Amino acid sequence: MTDQCACSAACEDRLTVLVLAQEPHRRARLQELLSSQSVTQADDLGDAVRLLSRSGFDLVVFFSCDPTSHQPISMLLQAGPLTPVVAVVPWEEASLDLLAQGALEVLVWDSLDEAAMRTALRRAMARQKAVLPLTLQEEIVSRIVEQAPVGMALVGLNRRLQLVNEEFARIAGVERSLLTRLWISDLFAEEDATMLTLEMGRLLANDAESTVAEHRCLRQDGGVVWVHRVMRLMRDGQGRPLAFLLVMEDVEHAKRAEGHLKQTLRELEIIYENSLVGILELQGDRRIVRCNRRAADVLGYIPEELLGQSARCLHLSDEAYAEASHALFAQLASRDLLQAEWQLRKKDGDPVWVQLWGKALSPPHLERGVIWLLDDITDRKRSEELRRDMERITQHDLKTPLNAILPIPELIRMSGPLNAEQLELLQEVEHSALQMQTMITRSLDLVRIEQGRFTFSPVPVDLCAVLRKVLKDLQPLARSLDVMVLAGFNGSSLERQVAGEKAQLTRPALAASDPLLCYSIMANLLRNALEACRPYEEVRMHVVCEDVCVISVHNPGVVPGDVLPKFFEKYVSYGKPRGLGLGAYAVKLMTEVQGGTVSLESCEQRGTTVRVELPPWVSPQE
Repeated sequence: MTDQCACSAACEDRLTVLVLAQEPHRRARLQELLSSQSVTQADDLGDAVRLLSRSGFDLVVFFSCDPTSHQPISMLLQAGPLTPVVAVVPWEEASLDLLAQGALEVLVWDSLDEAAMRTALRRAMARQKAVLPLTLQEEIVSRIVEQAPVGMALVGLNRRLQLVNEEFARIAGVERSLLTRLWISDLFAEEDATMLTLEMGRLLANDAESTVAEHRCLRQDGGVVWVHRVMRLMRDGQGRPLAFLLVMEDVEHAKRAEGHLKQTLRELEIIYENSLVGILELQGDRRIVRCNRRAADVLGYIPEELLGQSARCLHLSDEAYAEASHALFAQLASRDLLQAEWQLRKKDGDPVWVQLWGKALSPPHLERGVIWLLDDITDRKRSEELRRDMERITQHDLKTPLNAILPIPELIRMSGPLNAEQLELLQEVEHSALQMQTMITRSLDLVRIEQGRFTFSPVPVDLCAVLRKVLKDLQPLARSLDVMVLAGFNGSSLERQVAGEKAQLTRPALAASDPLLCYSIMANLLRNALEACRPYEEVRMHVVCEDVCVISVHNPGVVPGDVLPKFFEKYVSYGKPRGLGLGAYAVKLMTEVQGGTVSLESCEQRGTTVRVELPPWVSPQE
């Protein structure tokens, strides 16, 4: 026996060795003898067990003070059952005990040197390989095959099943004991079995190493299941064919999911192409990558003409394209959904008004895709414009005969003595004419506000005086509906029956406002509240003027949930057969043009409250 290490390549490299010795001088000596190896030292038995259970080592070398104790070596073998153990003992008589307990090599401390250590390491590793029985290797392979998540089978050269695992039997739908009576062709349809036979011939002729395909496996219980199949030819050491290895994976669930997905995609494609709303998808530098039939129809194209084009072709001018980029496209980076009305250009150059809904597919990365839904609202826009024109014309034409009526009451008074009844009738005519003039002027103002042409010049307006006038003018409506109106100012109650009593206030509530606009705001709010009430219910209207002037109107009714978000939008009405949906919209416009705000609260418990805030009047001296 030589001192040179003649073991396998694994031993010629640096070995990872775990050293366990409780005495420091023995630990240092073992470290010195193993200087050519990669050594990890354990402080005690517990530390060694922990290291073995967490890390892999080629060998364990430990000094046993009491060779008759089974505990150290048994714990080491439990923590690392396949790690060879080399034991060092203080006297020679103890070697047989340690060998019986499981040590592969035993060295005596007094005669220990580097050559003996190298020899012990070599023999321990060689014995470890020798004592690993072939049956254990077979057991490991058998368990791998049995517990594999795929079906595995050996098919003889005569194409008959020889060995199968449990998963293969499950896929085939038959007991394992019966499978070995079947031929491989029994598991597949005729055309698939023919393909399999041809592939076996290719494997035998060395034309392929393995073959892969997807087939429908005919289960023996009458069912059919889709499988992913791999076949390979097994050969012996001399290259002679032994058997075919057939591996099958159940992909029935994946096939069904794929079928459902295809069906869903077909349905979505049908919906997409036949949608009554146009759909455009833009990617990159705003190029059109998808376009359904409705979008193309609205824009005067066929879908293929728009694909790949820049969205610039849809806008009236370069300026409109740039404005859309800022006002629409850029906002999608930070908004979940964008809604707007925009004017585009058709293929023939004619303008078309569209309602747009936009959403980014992966915000804020707009280049990855933006979906636009569009609907043609050109007819609606024309109708609105026509109605506005008619309203302006009508309002303007009404002022001419009204201007002729207004001076007549005064001329009649000057013409001669009148009795009390005649004077009262003339006063009523004059009041109605003035009220009509105010309404026409207010309507024209509303049109100018919509168009951005209204010039607001604030003056001090006594809100309580306006409130008294509104209560007086609307008391006939309140009486006809059997609804009571309760009014207040700065927390002081001004309760009155609808017939109306003049309130005496100690100081006015002045807002920096416009008197006609204030009257219109209060009248619209009170009228809406009265019409929303049932008989014998109450409407509360309060004015508070401190740091800000607040007008609040409350009624016990509730605004429906679908109406609530768009309560102040134009043409939104609920529960009024002849309602135009302009009252709340007008209140919002006239409030905001005066620098104020309007808000709404509505719930089952507290009813509905509309709150208008206007800036207070500040005198120049202040």
